[in-house]
Amino acid sequence: MQEPLPVPDRPALPKVPADDMRCLPDDAYEALATRDAELQGHVGRLEAILRTTHRQEKRAP
Repeated sequence: MQEPLPVPDRPALPKVPADDMRCLPDDAYEALATRDAELQGHVGRLEAILRTTHRQEKRAP
């Protein structure tokens, strides 16, 4: 039987106010937004993989 792998807490990421982002060119802003979205998706997929090692109780019908 496989031991469940721990799912670490997500780090607290710093908030960046919209006013601070306003000075960026549109392409830089878009690149940052895309990067953040892709990282969040990747983290979600990794968490899902880790959770497959956790025992899931079967529910009665």
